[in-house]
Amino acid sequence: MLHFHTDQPSLMNVTMMIRMSIAVFLAAAPVGGFAVEARGEMMTLNISNDTYLRESAPDNNIGGHTHVAAGASGTLNRSRGLFLFDLTDVPAGSTVTSATFRLDVVGLPSFNEVDSNFLLHRLLDDWGEGTKTGTNGMPASSGDATWNSSKHQVELWSSAGGDFAATASAMTFVSGIASYVWSGAGLIADIQAMVNDPIQNFGWLLKTESEGTARTARRFGSLEGGSPAELDVVFTPVPEPSGIFLVGIGLSYLFGKRRRCQDRNV
Repeated sequence: MLHFHTDQPSLMNVTMMIRMSIAVFLAAAPVGGFAVEARGEMMTLNISNDTYLRESAPDNNIGGHTHVAAGASGTLNRSRGLFLFDLTDVPAGSTVTSATFRLDVVGLPSFNEVDSNFLLHRLLDDWGEGTKTGTNGMPASSGDATWNSSKHQVELWSSAGGDFAATASAMTFVSGIASYVWSGAGLIADIQAMVNDPIQNFGWLLKTESEGTARTARRFGSLEGGSPAELDVVFTPVPEPSGIFLVGIGLSYLFGKRRRCQDRNV
């Protein structure tokens, strides 16, 4: 009688492997079933770019200065801050559940300062940070953000002072030198949209709600001067394949192997 050698495991061995896999899986399974728990993760993001736009110096850039100004001066000249964060560390497909924008006030008007609400608006166009310094900045180089241009000599804002969503994403009341936070559903929605479509991440514009009121201006921390803005993002990443899914794949493989063994023994 001829005997044929095969590298395939015997039917008994395959059956044993299947039974052992099921036993191990059941022993490790949580009580009450195989539901996968979605866990939120928090990430603190540092500012990537910041600058401010000054109405009284409409073609100057101020991207390298030691603070970011926003609000109205004593002569009602307006300033608005621009802030951009790199969100690529938030995994694609994540669900954003919470967000907090933090920023420090580091300077006030010299006298009779007026407190006001400061608004974050989502920016609608790309802009260039630039590197110019000084309270009023210096003449912009090509590609720098100014009051008139998102990118000097390249593209004008649709409206001088920045292109931004009409509805504020978040608001907080700002008074003295301290740390302030902006949060809420609007900010979460902005970040979710940016995570879903990174090309649309242009950051935010900061302005006072009372631009017609003198001495509402504030100096905020900047990337170059210290105490830069931070963004805390809480998100739920796309769930990894569940245990039952992975075991299902394994069992499918083993049953397929068993069928091949049976076919060879026919």
